[in-house]
Amino acid sequence: MKRNRMLVMISVVLTVCFLGGVAMGDKKTEEEQYLAAAKEIAAQIGTDTVLTQAQLLEELEWFAKAAAPYRGQEIRACYEAMPLTMWEDENLTPMFEKLTGIKVAIEGISGDETMRKMRFEAETKAGAYDLVNIDQDMVGFFTFVGGATDLTALQEEHPELNSPYLDMDDFTSDKICRSALNGHLFILCDYQKPTGTAYRKDWFTDPKERADFKKKYGYELKTPMEWFQQAMKTKNIKDDWTFAKSLDVAEFFTRPEKNMWGTIVGQKPGWHLAWFFNDVLDQCAGIGSKATGPPLTTLPPHCRPWSQVYGVKYGPDGRTILGASKSRGGRLNDVQGVEALNYLHYNLPKYAPSDKIKEIDSVEAYVAFGIEGNYAFNLQHLCFVPTYEGADSKIKGKWACAPAPVSEKYFEYGMVRGYWDAEGWAITEGSKHKEASWLFAQFFTSKSTDVYKNLAGIMPIRYSTINSKQMGAHDKEWGGIMSLLQNRDFVDYCAGTDELWPGFPDTNEPVATAVAEALGKNMNKQQMADLVAKRLDAFLLEKGFIKK
Repeated sequence: MKRNRMLVMISVVLTVCFLGGVAMGDKKTEEEQYLAAAKEIAAQIGTDTVLTQAQLLEELEWFAKAAAPYRGQEIRACYEAMPLTMWEDENLTPMFEKLTGIKVAIEGISGDETMRKMRFEAETKAGAYDLVNIDQDMVGFFTFVGGATDLTALQEEHPELNSPYLDMDDFTSDKICRSALNGHLFILCDYQKPTGTAYRKDWFTDPKERADFKKKYGYELKTPMEWFQQAMKTKNIKDDWTFAKSLDVAEFFTRPEKNMWGTIVGQKPGWHLAWFFNDVLDQCAGIGSKATGPPLTTLPPHCRPWSQVYGVKYGPDGRTILGASKSRGGRLNDVQGVEALNYLHYNLPKYAPSDKIKEIDSVEAYVAFGIEGNYAFNLQHLCFVPTYEGADSKIKGKWACAPAPVSEKYFEYGMVRGYWDAEGWAITEGSKHKEASWLFAQFFTSKSTDVYKNLAGIMPIRYSTINSKQMGAHDKEWGGIMSLLQNRDFVDYCAGTDELWPGFPDTNEPVATAVAEALGKNMNKQQMADLVAKRLDAFLLEKGFIKK
């Protein structure tokens, strides 16, 4: 009997040891599985990275190891569906899952819908989404209303989850993605698109067109980039690419009998009637004050007492909003605002096909510039390089980009000239998987992947990527976009939405509705400006952002 008991005990011990050995072996095999995935992904990325091959493997192996406690978790994310984000989903999401064992359910939706989803998350803290790829414009909303996780606090709480090559100073939009009150990060930028001018370089440089233009207007026809570069040397607004010059150019190239047009704009009702004006034009009409410093390398506020956002006037403390209307000290319906609205909604449309512009929005106008190919220039977010160089483009190899034009009446050098439209990952306050989500956001924006993805998407958010030899090799075929992003005269005076502006995205509705109403009722430029300013101030009053 004793012998039998001893045999049973020995059998139990051996079984436990065997099972333990299997378990340990499985754990080791699992670890090796993810490290092997790191090697496979490093081989796939190859030299399309700013990292050395040793650094690339180091960062990828770090992701594999850091993810160990979160394997098996599933995170939910949504993003604005556009070529780059869809490419990321198709290519980077499988990489991340294979590398980390974290599952990702990701959804592509419209830009307007991402803002609605984020607002819902702020109101409910439900955590229906762990991450939303959202505009930098939401920073003021997050500061005053909430909804997004404080990423600075998350980094401090989990230093072990910060990639060795995270390098926040390398992000072009790092400073404008932070709270203006304490400098804490809310959005890890994933891609960006500056505003500017896309133009038919072959039209602008044609010797006959240049001779005919000079004969008609009495001055040399140059490209928008040449005019900008000349003005940066002389600091004389008359040398620049201005509203007046752009209207001469638009008039000159408008030849309906040849199906040639000076420009293309969109006036279909929709939110774009608000954000396009705010992003692309109001700053160029001198609606804000001079910037306090290069906006991308200093903390906000950038422009006071008049913000570059709708010419809103702030009080002496730089934080208290007084209003957008002239009666409240704002500039939205003063000469600067009238200038911008007149240029966009009354002057430019003269040189575009009138029936078409009523049926399209601003983004559809961006696409039309390349796909139809019969427009001299288009003011836009410069994010359609893949479209313009794609198989369906009529302008492949014939276009280039430059800053947006400025008002020769009201713009002064030192004001914010352009808009740096940064989009990135905000982790919702209600997320149950903040740590796994932080790893996901870092991977999509990492030095390992940024060149790799931007060779396809061309909206880089790291200085190292912008200055890389891989991206620079394509500059000419990409219309000079990399040179523009390296030009400090341009970049230093781009900005995001004012980080102390709490009204985004809610102000899109009253502003866009007012513009559409003014167009529908054939109001003049001053009447439009008065109506937009009145509606914006009414909204700010209703929400308690300004006082009676």
